[in-house]
Amino acid sequence: MPAHIDEPSPTQPVDPWCFLVHGWIWLGTEQGKIAAIEAWIDDRQLGETSNLYPRTDVAAAQGIDAAARTGFLINGCRFPERHGGTAGVHIRARRHDGTRSEPIASTRAIFAGGRRSPLGALLENLAPTARGLEIGAHSNPVPGLSPYFTDSVAVFAGSSGRADFLADAVALPVPDDTLDYLCSSHVLEHLPNPLGAIWEWHRVLRPGGWLYLVVPDKRYTFDAGRPVTPPRHLVEDFFNATTAADSADHIDDFIFHADWKRLRPGCPPQDEAKQREEAHAHYLEQLHREQRVDIHFHTFTPRSLRLAMWLAGLIECDAAPFRVAAQAEKYPGDRRDGIGMLLQKAGRPQARGAMNTHLVRHENAAVEALPVVCPVTLMPLQLAGDGTERALVTKDRARRYEYSAGLPNLIPPVGAAICRRWQRRPWRWFNRVASLGRLTVAPRD
Repeated sequence: MPAHIDEPSPTQPVDPWCFLVHGWIWLGTEQGKIAAIEAWIDDRQLGETSNLYPRTDVAAAQGIDAAARTGFLINGCRFPERHGGTAGVHIRARRHDGTRSEPIASTRAIFAGGRRSPLGALLENLAPTARGLEIGAHSNPVPGLSPYFTDSVAVFAGSSGRADFLADAVALPVPDDTLDYLCSSHVLEHLPNPLGAIWEWHRVLRPGGWLYLVVPDKRYTFDAGRPVTPPRHLVEDFFNATTAADSADHIDDFIFHADWKRLRPGCPPQDEAKQREEAHAHYLEQLHREQRVDIHFHTFTPRSLRLAMWLAGLIECDAAPFRVAAQAEKYPGDRRDGIGMLLQKAGRPQARGAMNTHLVRHENAAVEALPVVCPVTLMPLQLAGDGTERALVTKDRARRYEYSAGLPNLIPPVGAAICRRWQRRPWRWFNRVASLGRLTVAPRD
């Protein structure tokens, strides 16, 4: 047998919107001619990979060198047309000369109904020209969508990511009731005040709009050794408007309890303690300099995330601002380390009024332009400058936002007092945490 498909399994349903094809191939003397491994259903190619990796189990079974590259993993395969039912998945080898083999290995995939997938449910409810925003996509955007993009940095890990403007996830420079959808994948854990972020995302969605969330499930990541962040703690961070400057304890938890072998896989065991101390000192120095701290501030499980959202009055309560449209564990199917949720903002869609402010244009002219406003006051902005030193300013000239790496930098100044209606939540929400212990909250005026 020259190849085998381990996944998808013919007995385990997969998400048609996002699944992986995993297996091995060994063609003997022909192995070196392989340029890529392709996954197909009938005459449709689902995806491909040019990266093969060693598999010791295959090497032992085939009697070959343990360093031989035989394993393949094709991420992001999609077959959304098949909501339920089965289909044959085949593997082909594409050679360096451009020719392609006949199917070398096959299996049958069982496709779950699309409504079980948060992404599938989102795509089924969006028009092709829907106006959306994805936060923190960098180079790995949610598949199947064409949103605007924002991030807190123009360059991350040495490479430029997807961004139309720079922004803080808890103080978006977007008017109320503007977006048809908002996506956040593996972002919430990087925020000191995640519940505040969700309330802010609710603000910018129009009634009936969709919030697509993917949050790492700590049980399947390098956070596995850390305790689950108590929902009470998340609510405290929300009511206290916690920022990175308040987060030295979060840094301690991340550095000294994360699985270092998974967080820094190239670190020799004898250097682990030293690396932890150096990283700890580095992050504390960033706090001191009021720089961005990129850690997992909090950890989540499906239960803790949903409970925290309930405690903060976001879901499953009287006049809840969101309804839960879909939820999935071990999500998405090509990673299986996260929690997927699709939330819909309560209320009926309303006609949008034009706002006299600066507009960001989409590469697809059919998608409505996105108005951007001052992230502190939500006042309109206008373009100022002579073309070489551009900036966006409020009409009263009180606030000015420069461009950074060619992008409008709409991140609020350090220390700016952000004012939002959602920050003043009724104190009746505290009744929900009585059974979890007393909250530590700094009262506001």
